[in-house]
Amino acid sequence: AVSISDKINTKDHESFPRFSKDGKYFFFSKAESLPDYEYGNWDIYFIETQYLELDNLFEDKKNIPFYQ
Repeated sequence: AVSISDKINTKDHESFPRFSKDGKYFFFSKAESLPDYEYGNWDIYFIETQYLELDNLFEDKKNIPFYQ
């Protein structure tokens, strides 16, 4: 797993990541992290994929070998 930065990953709980069929949007759910492994209300968020800068996210990881 790779953090997408503070644009998506926060101190709260994010889950259920999905891209739209056309790849233009990234959807995810987020709930506030509460004590004792409890969560607040879940909300659905989205961001235009272009703002995730996914090409830059994996740029420094191109030479990491994958285990088979």
